[in-house]
Amino acid sequence: MSVSIKIKQNAYVFSLNGYDINFVKVLNEATRANLWNIMGISKNDSVICTAGTDIVGVLKEKGQSDFMGGVHGDEDCYSLEILADGAPVISDTFCLKAEIRMDSHLTRVSSGENIIDRHVLIELENNSITVTTEFKCIVDDFELDIAFNGGMFAWRDKNAIRQHTNKGDIISNGGKTPYCIIADHEITYAECLLKNARIKVENLVGHKNERYVGKAFYYGNEDNPRIKIYFSTDEKNIWNNGHICIGKSRYTLM
Repeated sequence: MSVSIKIKQNAYVFSLNGYDINFVKVLNEATRANLWNIMGISKNDSVICTAGTDIVGVLKEKGQSDFMGGVHGDEDCYSLEILADGAPVISDTFCLKAEIRMDSHLTRVSSGENIIDRHVLIELENNSITVTTEFKCIVDDFELDIAFNGGMFAWRDKNAIRQHTNKGDIISNGGKTPYCIIADHEITYAECLLKNARIKVENLVGHKNERYVGKAFYYGNEDNPRIKIYFSTDEKNIWNNGHICIGKSRYTLM
């Protein structure tokens, strides 16, 4: 099964197994965003995964007002490689395996100081996307709140026929307030059957950490509420200079 790569203005579109994955350049001076990100997954022109889903992962420092990375900003990408079967992509092409290699700095929300080196590998082949994200602390005063480095996925609740984790079904109670439906150390995968798609997301690395938590949230405050999966590979921890946190997740598009 081949992967199609199309080059757009400030974007790449990867197509596999009937799905289109939009990889987009994000520039926003207000949020200090200079990065590339997966901004939505669609199938037959229907949105499967919304653009506000940080599949690549984000990080939150204790005491700060927001996350770092992805749609939250405070990320400065300094290196990007797009490869097709190991060769640099310079025009539209097909391949058996596509790779995205991205290196960036995450900056402290309150000051803009570089505090985390991030290295990302995204592999696309057959019917899957595998995301490996490494966070490396480069300061002496970092206290972690939450590390969501991969494993996030979101879909519209109204489009779901059945949604479950390895610990049971995901059942929302509606309402207008965001809330956590389920959180468990043993949640390592989630699967959603939609009207025109089926997606499975699995945590591959990070879940053996005693602070790992798998979660499902319902965002009832949105006009079209989402269910969102989070794999938190680390929480409530002090990271010393040089500390490395690795997360790896696989998204299977069926």
